[in-house]
Amino acid sequence: MCGGRYNLKNTFEVLYMAPDLETAIAETKKPHNFKLPPKIIITIDVNVQEIVDLEDTQIVKTLDIDTGQLFGPWRVPINTESYTQTLGRLIYESKNFEGIRYPSAAPSVKNKYNLAIFPDRLKKGSEIRVYDPEKLVEQVILGKE
Repeated sequence: MCGGRYNLKNTFEVLYMAPDLETAIAETKKPHNFKLPPKIIITIDVNVQEIVDLEDTQIVKTLDIDTGQLFGPWRVPINTESYTQTLGRLIYESKNFEGIRYPSAAPSVKNKYNLAIFPDRLKKGSEIRVYDPEKLVEQVILGKE
C-alpha cells in the first residue's frame, strides 16, 4: 500500500480523488517537476455519508486543526508521520468516518478540495463506483452491511 497525504505507507488504505481533471493533474505533479508521471485517470461516482469536511470552519475549530499544516509537506522520513498523516490516522481510527474532504495543496488549483476515502470504513448504503457507461470496467466498492 502506498502512503499519501493522509496515510503512512503500509498502514491503512486510502483512495485519493480530485473533483476534476485539472485538480487531479495538479495534485500528481511534484514541485518543480513539469513532467507528469504515468497515471490512469478515471471518473468515479462517490456516495458517502460520514466525511470530515476540512472546509467546514466549525469542524476545523472543534478538532483544533492547524489549517496551515494542511498544506505542509507530508513526504517525511520513513516511519515518521506528518501532521496530515497523524490527522488521517486519528480520523480513520475513530471508525466513525468514511473519509476526509480536504483542501488541495497544489498552488495552481487554490480553493479546490479533494477526497480521501477509507474503503474499509464505508457504511451501509455508501458506494464508490467507476463511471463506466460502456460496461468495460465494472468496479464498485460497497459499504459494509
